[in-house]
Amino acid sequence: MALQRRLRLVAPHDGAPEGADLRLAFASGDLERVDRHFGDTPALVIHRLDPDGPRRVAVAQFTPMPRRGETEADRLTPRIRALEGCAAVYCEAAGVSAVRQLLAVGVQPVKVPPGTPIRDLLQELQACLEAGRPPAWMRRAALRRKDGAAGFEALADLPWDGG
Repeated sequence: MALQRRLRLVAPHDGAPEGADLRLAFASGDLERVDRHFGDTPALVIHRLDPDGPRRVAVAQFTPMPRRGETEADRLTPRIRALEGCAAVYCEAAGVSAVRQLLAVGVQPVKVPPGTPIRDLLQELQACLEAGRPPAWMRRAALRRKDGAAGFEALADLPWDGG
């Protein structure tokens, strides 16, 4: 299943230090709720989380129906490539092979109940950061990042007070 379309939103540099943001992806059919299995999602909605709040930065859309003779790799490879720069992907579920591949490229799969609003997840994560209590997967992701120390220190040093 090939990447069909990718929309990337460009915004002016807002003064945040390089690496002081966190990119998260959400498996979604309607672009508003996490409502899909990772391997079958028609879209990955990518948000950037920083001290100014969450911003949608990209949407990757995939061919909706499996093609005859399509392999698991055919379905997973474009989805995993679309996650470049993301720390985590939120989905209803992910198969064992997908989980292994995601972890191998440094993306943490996060299972959430079907229909969970993306906005609610982003607000919850923002509150955790403002309180200085990021989830364990987020701390691990910060350590894995190529610019791990500098990027996470920049992220942690920014004012996360919501204003």
